[in-house]
Amino acid sequence: MARKVFHVVHNNGTDNWDIKQADLNMSVGSFDLKEQAVKTAVSFAKISQPSQVKIHGLDGKIQNEWTYKNDPRRYLS
Repeated sequence: MARKVFHVVHNNGTDNWDIKQADLNMSVGSFDLKEQAVKTAVSFAKISQPSQVKIHGLDGKIQNEWTYKNDPRRYLS
């Protein structure tokens, strides 16, 4: 089963924070506050395991990420 990846990104056009699901390449949620978007993305990821949440800053760079089930970094030596 392929891992679902959810990105929390700033939408410059609306000044909202969007959740984008990588395999759909579209927004699956839009929020006024980044914290709301992160909380919702984590909920989506926990339901959709194996999954990952990647949090982006205003500059677009990844600030943080969480993996749920089958984290590949655990198996690296």
